[in-house]
Amino acid sequence: LIRGGLLMENEIIVYLDDSIHRIIYGEDPTPGFYSEIIADSVGLWAGRTLTGNKDVHFFLDKEGLMRFIRGDVPRSVSDRKFNKLILDEIDPVYYYRAAARFYPHLGHLYLTYPKSGSSYNDVQLIYDVRSEELISKKALTVENYSSYGEFEKDLSNFSPDERKTYGLCVVPIIGTKDGYIKEQKIIGYQDGVSNYESSITACPTFWKKKSQNKRILQADFLIEKMTHDDITFVIDLANEM
Repeated sequence: LIRGGLLMENEIIVYLDDSIHRIIYGEDPTPGFYSEIIADSVGLWAGRTLTGNKDVHFFLDKEGLMRFIRGDVPRSVSDRKFNKLILDEIDPVYYYRAAARFYPHLGHLYLTYPKSGSSYNDVQLIYDVRSEELISKKALTVENYSSYGEFEKDLSNFSPDERKTYGLCVVPIIGTKDGYIKEQKIIGYQDGVSNYESSITACPTFWKKKSQNKRILQADFLIEKMTHDDITFVIDLANEM
């Protein structure tokens, strides 16, 4: 059963539930496309966790979180550190609901999955690919993240200094089960705990035409204080909100 596919360089990598294949063009015996097996003991168990670019793919296998680098074979991201944590927590009945997204500009892999006993994605991990460390694990007590994406801000008219001040032009987008879309910018992390500083921004929303923006009439905030330290937050309203 084909679970998904993703480009790697100019080749199509096809993921089944128990194997991975490369689609290549050949002349022998006749011109056409042929399938070549890459791995016969690894597969894609959660279709929405397949993510990556032309150089590297990430996906969730029955053995845990896997990384497939071009020119190599699929390998565990961290069989000693995180895979046991993920596999011990995830509910096998709702394995397919897990979702992931790799953001090369950040070097971060976002993964959300349903914890055992839950029918929706209520845990989010953020894995730093460069340092090979888990930098955030957060319980989603309020929201159900169902998908990830990204959008690119137009900074073409900004000077280099202005761009640096404004931040990254490509930012993570989070979609929830209830149909809401949010932008999440991670400012900093606290190692070893689930709390971290972040900024959640409502993305530009329009109906059919970009010039017909929908206004936000109400914003509700639920803050759970789990520290003795003071909590500060800022609300910025865009023009004509």
